[in-house]
Amino acid sequence: MIMPVTVMDKLQFNEKKGAFIEKIIDTDFLTSALFFKYLIHSLKNTEPMIRDWDEVIFEDKDLFTRHFLLLIDHMESEVNSKEKNKITEIYTTSDLAKFIGVSQQTINKWINLGRIKGVNREGREHARIPDDAEVIYPNGVRILVSELKENWEKANEEPVTDEITYLRYCIDEFRKQYGGPFEETLGKKTLLELTSDEETDASVWKSYLKRLNDAEANYPDS
Repeated sequence: MIMPVTVMDKLQFNEKKGAFIEKIIDTDFLTSALFFKYLIHSLKNTEPMIRDWDEVIFEDKDLFTRHFLLLIDHMESEVNSKEKNKITEIYTTSDLAKFIGVSQQTINKWINLGRIKGVNREGREHARIPDDAEVIYPNGVRILVSELKENWEKANEEPVTDEITYLRYCIDEFRKQYGGPFEETLGKKTLLELTSDEETDASVWKSYLKRLNDAEANYPDS
């Protein structure tokens, strides 16, 4: 999965984009010109550029580089404008628990442990989780809430047979990770014996086992 672009990524790109554009032009001028034409006719609100610029810019490398940078700046401006106008969806801990397949108590625990970045909670109010909040899994993987929702929606649109295949795969990954089935590994430990990461994995693993059992009961021939 491709991770989202961070603020640091954007800063580093802005610092190096001039050198980056020069490098791709030096490497293959003709392909760079073709890519430039594709971008300028694909991006929104480039009509003034198309009207004012012509093929002359490709006759001089420095001139072409400057125009390419202007086009990149325009692209960034369009992206930033879109992000500002984006309506942020807000979810509850119950919603997020459903997207991931764990209990609401587990989500509250993750919030308290700082594993969900971007949660809004004031006083005793219920947690408000925006779609751009990040969930940090025990293995360090970070996933946006919006992506978790999208994955959940896709999974629930698919036939149950596909869900069974997916659940069997997830359960097999846990079995490989812990060296055996749930009942012989995490399932044998008490809550006091489980580490924080193991408790999280146990909650997810049990959820997968229950979902698989329900799905197989409804479709015994799968």
